[in-house]
Amino acid sequence: MKKIAFFIVLLWGSHISSQSLLQTSDGVEIVNNNMNVAHDILLGNVNTSDESLQLKAILALKNKTRVLPSEYFTFTVKGKPSGGVSKLFSGGDFNVNSNYKLGFNQLGLFSDKSMNSTSSFFDFYSVEYEFALKKHVLYKPENPYNQQIDKFTFKGHSVTFNYNMLFKGKHLVTSIVGFSNTSNYDDLDDIEIKDFTLMNSPDFSGQREAGSKLNAKTGEYREYNTIPLRLAYTYLTSEEEENKDRFKIGFTVYYANNMGKEKPVSNVGGIVFLTKQDKVSGVRNPVLGIVVQGNDIFNVKDSGDSFGKRLSIGLTSTFNLLNF
Repeated sequence: MKKIAFFIVLLWGSHISSQSLLQTSDGVEIVNNNMNVAHDILLGNVNTSDESLQLKAILALKNKTRVLPSEYFTFTVKGKPSGGVSKLFSGGDFNVNSNYKLGFNQLGLFSDKSMNSTSSFFDFYSVEYEFALKKHVLYKPENPYNQQIDKFTFKGHSVTFNYNMLFKGKHLVTSIVGFSNTSNYDDLDDIEIKDFTLMNSPDFSGQREAGSKLNAKTGEYREYNTIPLRLAYTYLTSEEEENKDRFKIGFTVYYANNMGKEKPVSNVGGIVFLTKQDKVSGVRNPVLGIVVQGNDIFNVKDSGDSFGKRLSIGLTSTFNLLNF
């Protein structure tokens, strides 16, 4: 089934080429470009395909030798319903997963830190640690009745290294590799558990039925470690005075894979975004984008779904919350 998603994704501009913070349709940051952030920034992100809300602060460290800083700290908080918005409240519980991420970013690892419009090569990297709290509800029909519902919180950790190379101010190549502790909870079958009680009425010969519902997962639950791998190419639209009143198109293509004991699942996608130059700041930002992602392109899960049903389509729009 195709998923139509609307993302409110934050992207900001560079004095050389448009800046971008882009997510895949399953909520993974695929392009995280902090170049030329002159002030501390608070970003917000709403991803309705991932059904998540994210806040990200970028804190620039002081640099006396350059106009723009070359090192940044980032702090990200993300929340999403466990199993989707429709299951936010289930069985009397408030089901929200949360992720907390701390990162360090540095410009100019192998290149000159003083990037300018004539630079043919510039690179930067980030290291991020993420701690995740995910609420899980498992239904185990093989257990005795009062032990069939297992509610617990999964605590996951991940570390990622993100390396980026920018060629001629327009061509951005991103590679991400890391280590992640995760589970197969999202891949298990959904089930709705209903408990009912029959009640007799003193003034009526019939019976009344009352009950409660609980959304859960069923199947063989496993926790394991993976090595996430992400590769992306982004064409960043340049800022040219003669084209400041024109819309320009940029795009990203990416490949994502999680390797480990489980069968590796590969996703391939693309993001095409339309940019416009801000009249006040002179910065060119993406204002609208289309995201297309093929999920599990090799069908290693053997889900029985056709490729069309494993395809997700989304839209992106941009804004900036706060400069401080």
